[in-house]
Amino acid sequence: MQQNENLNTYQYGIVKRIEPSFAIIALPTIDAEGFLHITSATNKETKNMNAILKINQEVVVKIFRVSPTGYKLSLKDVSENITSNILKKVHQNQQIVRLFEIAGKNAKIYNPQIFLQKLQNKYREITPLFEDAAETGSAIFEEAGIPSSLAKELTKIAQTKFKQRKIVVSKKVIIESKKSNGLIIIKTALQNIEKKGYNIIYLAGGKYLIKTLTSDPKSAEKDINNSLHEMRKKVDVCEILLDKESNAVKKC
Repeated sequence: MQQNENLNTYQYGIVKRIEPSFAIIALPTIDAEGFLHITSATNKETKNMNAILKINQEVVVKIFRVSPTGYKLSLKDVSENITSNILKKVHQNQQIVRLFEIAGKNAKIYNPQIFLQKLQNKYREITPLFEDAAETGSAIFEEAGIPSSLAKELTKIAQTKFKQRKIVVSKKVIIESKKSNGLIIIKTALQNIEKKGYNIIYLAGGKYLIKTLTSDPKSAEKDINNSLHEMRKKVDVCEILLDKESNAVKKC
C-alpha cells in the first residue's frame, strides 16, 4: 500500500527498467518502485530515456504524486546539492554495513548487523562514531552497547580508514597600534583568536606567528583570515607576511 507520508520526499533510487518514454526506478529505502516519465526527467528536448539514464544507475528522485498505480517521480526537480548529499549518505551507510561485516567476521560475531541496527536506532549518523573511535579508542562503541570483541575490531578499522591526517596551518603577521592603549587592544584581539584553539607566538618587532594543527586546513585558514580582518579594524597595521625572503606582505 502506497503511503502518502512519502509524498514530496527525496528518495535514493536505482534504475531498473528503461523504455523510450519512461523508466522504472527501484526505491530501496522505502521498499518500493516508482514511475519516471521522460518529461519529468529533464528540461531538455530529449525524446529517448536511454539518452538520460542507464540500467543500475544511482539517482535521487522526488515523489511528486502518490496514486493507486504507484509513485510518480521527478528527476529534474532535484538539485545537484540534494543529489550529492543523499548519495554521499547512502554510500557511507553501504560502507558502514561492509565494515560491520568484516569486523563481525574477525570478532567471530555471527550477526553483527544486529548491533549496527542498534546504533542506527540510537544515532542519526554512524560515521562520526568511527571518526571518534579512530582518535579515542573503542570506548565509544562499547558505551553504545557493542560487545568488546566487536568494538575492538571496529576500532581497528576506524583507525585505518577514518583517522584524519592533520596538517599545520600558520600565518606570520605584523600587528601594530599607535594608540595609547594599543598593546591592550592587540593583546585582547590575539586572545580572542587563541580562544578558538590557535597558538600564537610573538617573534619580534610586532611580528606574530599564528598556527594550528587541523584536519580541515581550508576552514582553519578561512577562520584565521576572518579573525585578522576583524583585527584590522582595531589596529593601525595588520599585514600578513607572504614571502620570508622578500618580506612581501598583504593587508589582513
